[in-house]
Amino acid sequence: MSCLGVALVIGSMAALYTSLSDIAADTGASQRQLTWVVDGYTLAMACLVLPAGAVGDRYGRRAVLIGGLVVFSAASAVPLVVPDPAWLIGARAAAGVGAAFVMPSTLSIMTAEFPAHQRPRAVAIWAGVAGSGAILGILGSGLLLQFWSWQSIFVGLTAAGVVLLIAAATVSESLEYAHPEMDYVGSLAVAVVIGLIVIALTEAPRRGWTDPLVLGLFAVGAVASAVFVVVELRRAHPLLDLRLFADRGFGSGTLSITLQFLVLFGVFYLLIQYLQLIVGYKPLGSALALTPVVVPIVGISLLAPWLAERLGLRVLTMPGMLAIAAGIFLASRLQVESSYTDFLWAL
Repeated sequence: MSCLGVALVIGSMAALYTSLSDIAADTGASQRQLTWVVDGYTLAMACLVLPAGAVGDRYGRRAVLIGGLVVFSAASAVPLVVPDPAWLIGARAAAGVGAAFVMPSTLSIMTAEFPAHQRPRAVAIWAGVAGSGAILGILGSGLLLQFWSWQSIFVGLTAAGVVLLIAAATVSESLEYAHPEMDYVGSLAVAVVIGLIVIALTEAPRRGWTDPLVLGLFAVGAVASAVFVVVELRRAHPLLDLRLFADRGFGSGTLSITLQFLVLFGVFYLLIQYLQLIVGYKPLGSALALTPVVVPIVGISLLAPWLAERLGLRVLTMPGMLAIAAGIFLASRLQVESSYTDFLWAL
């Protein structure tokens, strides 16, 4: 259940990559609107995922998971009724709200269910599914677009959400019985920080990095960041215990995961554009071209706990980050006349 839930949430982030041209042609959406169709989901989820995890700890992870799936499924059905760009952006943002409550619940439920000696392997499988979820979303949407319109993607997302909602009802409840106090100020501050910075980064390429609005968003985001740090350091039960980052292992691990996901979704988005707009692949063809990357992601994730015990995390992390950098470099060298073998090496 946990793996299926995170696969749906991550897959939904990338599911529309292959359909943006179809959405633009059918709805008249501008390039800016298409950007927010993709980013609205991710922005809403990023702003709320930390508070959502705290809500699950306090009020019950299964209840939060079910609530998130209800919101996700309902929001994913909206474009089937109102295929308008503005409504589509709003629906994707609402789906992102639901996804924010689903994602932390899946990991919390799983770690609560497995005994301590089995958790590393369980988390490794969960991470492998999360890492390959984007490809699964791209592949699923590409397959649907081969036979139906872009709205079929939302039919698939809605149906998957409903199926998981039924499955979630069979999961046992899990919560922190200590009932820690909710950090409302920290929750608001982190949402403001992430929201303003992401909006600024999204608008900067169009408006310019020196545009007053962009600079203002960055400035307010910086102030909100300072407020968040002060609030979290003073609270007995902070939303995010910033002192954990003093541990080099935790800090470097968090930075590594952040960079990996930034690269993963950014590169996948660009590679889809390259395959469809430059090389001329159809949606299904571009999805299939990316599919081989699932093999190392899942395979190495399964081996990682075993290797970490014997070699140490540092021995694994450094080559992994270097491999990511090498892949990005090879992707940057792709040309119109590049072969699929050249593309495959970048993956």
